[in-house]
Amino acid sequence: MVRVVKEYDERYAEFLAVAQELFYSKGYEQTSVQEIIDKVGVAKGTFYHYFGSKVDLLEALVAHLTTQAATALQPLVTDSSLPAMEKLARFFEQVNTFEVTNRDFLLDTMRVLYQEENVLLRVKVQAQSTALLAPLLAQIIHQGIDEGVFSLDYPDATAEILIGMGQGVSAAFERLIVAGETTVIAVARVKRKVAAYERGVERILGAPAESLCLIDPSVLAIWLPPVQTESDSGGGR
Repeated sequence: MVRVVKEYDERYAEFLAVAQELFYSKGYEQTSVQEIIDKVGVAKGTFYHYFGSKVDLLEALVAHLTTQAATALQPLVTDSSLPAMEKLARFFEQVNTFEVTNRDFLLDTMRVLYQEENVLLRVKVQAQSTALLAPLLAQIIHQGIDEGVFSLDYPDATAEILIGMGQGVSAAFERLIVAGETTVIAVARVKRKVAAYERGVERILGAPAESLCLIDPSVLAIWLPPVQTESDSGGGR
């Protein structure tokens, strides 16, 4: 049988494609390294030439998907026909749509990232996201300043800060999801943080009050677990 030798980047991409297929269909925890190796059709040593572990492969896949999301945003950011306020709304809408489309995988990933031993991985994933998305958001902010709809100094640094704030809000409901907190109080607390984030972004950008809806309530409802009422929990009389 002829041994097929592939270029490094081609084999790397193949590992990512197979991992995405299996993680999406079976789940991260339910997929073994051996299954990935078998489907790619390589020796075990080849896998470990590319990745130190399954967690390293997950990190690479998340980075790959984040890069895809950032690439998809580029035409929006450079569209000269759209005003900055509309671009900003569509920017967050596209990010939200991407996350909803990949919801099951991202939920699976959350559970891995919030394991104690993966704190560093979570920080690296957030840093990768900031590095890719902040420059795109900065371009929109610069345009908004030129159009007179935003009023602020340091637009590039501000973009990084806004992405970081958004990650903080996301972390609030990620922890809620991972912990399975479904009480009215817990869900209301997250919704207040989302509202505070939107109003905070407006003030930082110098945009009109109540002008931004960055996370639509319908999108939030997709992510947050159903609220458990007192009667659901057996607390009623």
